[in-house]
Amino acid sequence: MRYLLLVFLIPALLNAYPRMVLGELFTSSTCGPCYNANNYLDELYPEIPERVVLIRYHVWWPAPGDPFYEANVEQNRTRTNFYGINSVPSLVIDGVESESGYSGWESELLDRAGISSPAELILQFPEFGLANITINTTADFPEGDKLLYLVITEDSIHYHASNGQTIFHQVMRYIF
Repeated sequence: MRYLLLVFLIPALLNAYPRMVLGELFTSSTCGPCYNANNYLDELYPEIPERVVLIRYHVWWPAPGDPFYEANVEQNRTRTNFYGINSVPSLVIDGVESESGYSGWESELLDRAGISSPAELILQFPEFGLANITINTTADFPEGDKLLYLVITEDSIHYHASNGQTIFHQVMRYIF
């Protein structure tokens, strides 16, 4: 089994970051129900940003034409297929797809926030465009191969979508 660690680059000289819950929302600007789910997370997120990180991946259905999907087809499709997502909106929390509707996402995210991490990440930014990452693990760190992904997201994108949404947050732009 592979484990996934994601790091978000925040300009700072040196920081050790506390464990954060990872919420990966699969959505589309052409999906009617995605409008309410996105709005729900938009309202919730300002209350929990020190405990939760969100990434929103855009998919190629229910209708074509989502510009956020089309901006990075390969990585949006790869991530969607990795989890086997076949309906939107779908939220994956720390690698497990949520079974509840979006109204239950807050409690699921906060429940995961209480779980400690087997790793500490230390980021150093010695110069613009360069990051050094140190990973310290504890004795109970799971065995096996690990992958470290760096994900660039973008907030506050203005776009008049066919589903009525006009501002998009945490849009995945690129995965390293």
